[in-house]
Amino acid sequence: MQALQARQPSNLASSRRQGFTLIELLIVVGILVVVATMTLAAFSFATSGESTRSASRQLQSYISGARDRAIYAKQPRGIRLMLDADNPKTSTSAVYVGAPAAWTDGMIRLDRLDQNPKDNVADTKDVLVVRGFQTDWSVLAERGLLATGSRIKIPATKTGTWYTVIVNLVTSPATGLLTLETQDDPVTGIKATEILRLTTPYRVEGTTPADRIDAFEGEQATYQLEIPATVLPNQEPMLLPKGTVVDLDASRIPQGWRPAAAGGSYSGEIDIVFSPRGTVTGPLAAAGVLHLYVSTTSDVLHFSALRGNVLGSANPIVPGEQYTTADGEAHTTGSRSLVSIFTQTGRISSHPVNPVDVQVPIGFADDPYYFAERGETDAE
Repeated sequence: MQALQARQPSNLASSRRQGFTLIELLIVVGILVVVATMTLAAFSFATSGESTRSASRQLQSYISGARDRAIYAKQPRGIRLMLDADNPKTSTSAVYVGAPAAWTDGMIRLDRLDQNPKDNVADTKDVLVVRGFQTDWSVLAERGLLATGSRIKIPATKTGTWYTVIVNLVTSPATGLLTLETQDDPVTGIKATEILRLTTPYRVEGTTPADRIDAFEGEQATYQLEIPATVLPNQEPMLLPKGTVVDLDASRIPQGWRPAAAGGSYSGEIDIVFSPRGTVTGPLAAAGVLHLYVSTTSDVLHFSALRGNVLGSANPIVPGEQYTTADGEAHTTGSRSLVSIFTQTGRISSHPVNPVDVQVPIGFADDPYYFAERGETDAE
């Protein structure tokens, strides 16, 4: 009986410890909330990472398909990145294109620059003006097939040289639409001759005195104007997975594709064309390496105000970091990936983005293309 009585306090204390206090319950609930939040964030980041990697692999395969088509058809083939209608700083689709065409209508004369047409005296000895006679360049300009950055070969022979042109568009008094710059020819008197300007002087200084507008005595030359590649018949665009885009502001691409002025639009002919040998051809041949930055749509939208108008170098967002956006909301950037095109060899590969941001920690990666340029292809 005494032994039983001696054990009773111990049993009572044990029964009292079978429950939890309110403080203990709150602590457990708090821990569960923290773990759930961390798990959800990790799952969200992993999901975005898989979507961007899937998009980059799909884009890589599509570009490789264009290269294979060029080799098989023994003709230039490529892809055109199509600007997204909702955000023209991104691309969400691509389509196969064929070889660029050539325009050779009419004849040209090479002139020196004369900014004051009333004096009929050349401003410089450099030959910078291509004057067209019955060339119909205005038609090309109105159709969007002729713009600054287009190429012209003078003369149109095997020994000719390619030049990049500047296209000045003016408002037509008759239609009110933009059309190509024209001038009355001071030499022949022909009205409204069409004008293109070279970004670099013609390789021969000319044979007439340096103050003469016409650089070559009575000569007209043949030419070949490169027209952008055309979409191949019966081709449906390739769409990137929902919620992913090619972020052009973050990509390493030619300057000619970027807006020419603040608030401007990217080029409508973002073409990557391969030769029958499998290498990149055309103006991109000397670009070295192109890096297309595959990102999430939400990241681009959240950071558009932070970036402002990108005109020069790329502004790639650092993946996996949290920032306060312009509207005061917290946003964690998702994962991203690169599709790289090595123009000299034609190799196409997919790589992770280097997220290091230490030089000026404002949300843009210091060297995002580091892994791509060193051949690292491990997943992020």
